[in-house]
Amino acid sequence: MVEELSVRREAFAQFIEQVKDHILKHAPMVRDRFESYAREFLLEDCDLSWSTLAQKVGQTGIRIEFPVFELDLASASYLSPVRRSGPEEVSESQREFIDLSFRMALMEAAAAESGGTLVIDAPESSLDAVFVRRAAEVLARFGNADEMNRLVVTSNLTDGDLVPRLLERCGFDSREQRIVDLFEIAEPTAAVREHFDEYNAVRQRLWRHAEGGARE
Repeated sequence: MVEELSVRREAFAQFIEQVKDHILKHAPMVRDRFESYAREFLLEDCDLSWSTLAQKVGQTGIRIEFPVFELDLASASYLSPVRRSGPEEVSESQREFIDLSFRMALMEAAAAESGGTLVIDAPESSLDAVFVRRAAEVLARFGNADEMNRLVVTSNLTDGDLVPRLLERCGFDSREQRIVDLFEIAEPTAAVREHFDEYNAVRQRLWRHAEGGARE
């Protein structure tokens, strides 16, 4: 069993080497697209660096070099980008935008000819008003039909600007084709049954907000 484990571990190490070479070929595009998206989202200087991380598979045996990207990000305290080694070293909204930027960059590198589908839960609860507008612009541009990408955003019924801004960017007249309204098609919860008028008032206010922005 020890001999078999050694053989399989070696085969896995060779597989990782092949994958690493493949990723390395696309690393410049991933880095460039990530830095472009991250700067649009965050406004801070943001750099992505290619690297490797040596780890064991299991408790014993050889260390395998796994491909990784490492992040350098500027801040109010550091005008030049500084290495961030974990998610606790950035804010909640920065984590979401860094994650989005990396996913979008990977999709562009991996599916340049066919586009991709990005599914996100609306992050507006952790955003201020300025960043909501910027996020809507970047996401709408990514999901533009001319780019062959598809963007699916789930959101609670809130008074935030993200959903209205996205509707405005895609064209308010196409709202019926762009929205899956769970208040219309899903079984109502106890809260919806008891407070439907309040929910509906917020929903109508959101539509008016989007329509007003589109007319401007």
